[in-house]
Amino acid sequence: MVQMLASQAAGFRLGRIVALLLLPLLWISFVVVNDGFQQLRGTEITSNGIALMDKVFHLMLNRLNKGDDHREEFSFTPADEQLADSAGVSKEFKLAQVAVSKAQPDPQEILQKSLALMKSIGTGPMANSLADMESRALVTAASTVMPSALASFGEISELTAASLQTPDRANEKFPEIVSNAAVLQFSARQLDDLVVRARSQSSDTQAYSDLLRLTSTLTFDSGYFKVLLFGQAADSHLMMGNVNNAIAEAGFKWSGTLSKGWDNVRFRLKSLNQAHRENASALAYRTLGLAVLAVLFSVGTSISLFRSTLRQLDEVEASRKAAIAARLDAEQGAKELSQVNDNLAQMNNEMNQNLKSLQAAQDQLLKKGRLEQLGQLTATIAHELRNPLGAVRTSAFLLERKTRGKDLGIESQLQRINSGITRCDNTITQLLDFSRSRQVIANQDDFDAWLEKIVSEEAQRLPVSVLLNCKLGLAGLAVAFDAARMQRAVANLISNASEALVGNGEEAAKYTTLDPTITITSMRDGDSIVVLVSDNGPGITPEDLLRIREPLFTTKNFGTGLGLPAVEQILAQHGGSLAVTSALGAGACFTMRIPIAGVEELVA
Repeated sequence: MVQMLASQAAGFRLGRIVALLLLPLLWISFVVVNDGFQQLRGTEITSNGIALMDKVFHLMLNRLNKGDDHREEFSFTPADEQLADSAGVSKEFKLAQVAVSKAQPDPQEILQKSLALMKSIGTGPMANSLADMESRALVTAASTVMPSALASFGEISELTAASLQTPDRANEKFPEIVSNAAVLQFSARQLDDLVVRARSQSSDTQAYSDLLRLTSTLTFDSGYFKVLLFGQAADSHLMMGNVNNAIAEAGFKWSGTLSKGWDNVRFRLKSLNQAHRENASALAYRTLGLAVLAVLFSVGTSISLFRSTLRQLDEVEASRKAAIAARLDAEQGAKELSQVNDNLAQMNNEMNQNLKSLQAAQDQLLKKGRLEQLGQLTATIAHELRNPLGAVRTSAFLLERKTRGKDLGIESQLQRINSGITRCDNTITQLLDFSRSRQVIANQDDFDAWLEKIVSEEAQRLPVSVLLNCKLGLAGLAVAFDAARMQRAVANLISNASEALVGNGEEAAKYTTLDPTITITSMRDGDSIVVLVSDNGPGITPEDLLRIREPLFTTKNFGTGLGLPAVEQILAQHGGSLAVTSALGAGACFTMRIPIAGVEELVA
């Protein structure tokens, strides 16, 4: 036993010695291999950045040559979005994607957003992964100088077109055109300097022959374009005509040369990146192979030493392995049991989610069925009642006209007829409004001023016994909303509150509310506008509170049950919501909430 323990101690000491000798080698190998794989990841980022820049550059070139009249359809793909994520320019990519995907895209906006995206690619993670000065010079030319030249030429074209449309303001545009022409010439010279710098750092100077010839042509063409630009006439309209001729004569030739230059730069960058990838890959795998061989040799040596010095530990090692195997079996059984429990919990969660989804689908089908019934009912009412109501209204008008001043005692009956016609017409209008889906037309306005005006108008329609208070708290905040639809929502809530207090005004005596009052309050809550319509009426029962949002549900003998659903529909179209709180005998409060950011998006 003592000898076994001594042999075990000797074996452990030998193992520590081997480990201490092996650790520095493993650490150095890890550092070198990790550096190699970091370089490989850098080449992948560079490759994706080059591919994305090529896509964006041809987009800019397309907008420059096509304009708005003959533009080709263009859109970014999910693959382009993945390239942007890899290049670390997702934010700039989203802005350019929005500019391209607009229904009426602005070519100048596309050029500017694309220019910002190209600069971000050149200065992002790709810049940190470039291994040599030659690549850095070419990336600067591709991501900054060439796109800047395209953007300057696009600005010149835009200003020239605007000046030709408004000749009397041509003199105002000409300095900007001259400034952009100077930027264009400077970009061409800067591009030539960058190509010369890259060539001086390259081991293959012959690869730059065509590119230097193209950059020289670009420098000459941009200078010639500026010469044509300064050959203006005294008359402003003729001056802009000369500028337009300059664009036609030098511009397209220049853009075509720049396109060929871009192809040369992109090809050279891809070649350099591929060579860098091959070198990094060879270094990483060669170092990894050497590290593996060293580890294998060290392990073999240590095994040989252990076998020669620790033969007496076989029985102990066998027992230890059996114990370890038993422990592993127990741990595996525990893991499997835990996995079964996790699976059961996941199945329960999925079942709950499926039940919720099924309930939501059933509710949606039920709502859809009610809306279809409502559409059929609306069509029937509109067809069957509108024309007869028009005839009744006309007949009542003629009767009133013929009996006016004759003191026949039928004035109140005629007034009742007119009131009934108006109520029926309003009912039809509510049905039609709720069943139709109209687009929200939002405009900026002082919300409190608008609300005060609407409340004043609605106060004229309320029974004289109802007091209407208005508390404005937005302090002149200007927001965007659909005034017509929002007026309908506020009017519906005020009308509902009035009817809860005194009915329709004809039998107010049967309602017991003392000093019936409706209070309208506006305030700002974080990023939302909040409008509260509250009353001191009898309140809403818990049973009715659960159903008041349902279309066609009403507790009045003269209502349609569409007032509150219409309010919810209008608020939903504004990105908002409606909350209802009530207690029996304590009145009710309807809270309209509209997010300011959502309202602004409706305008955009």
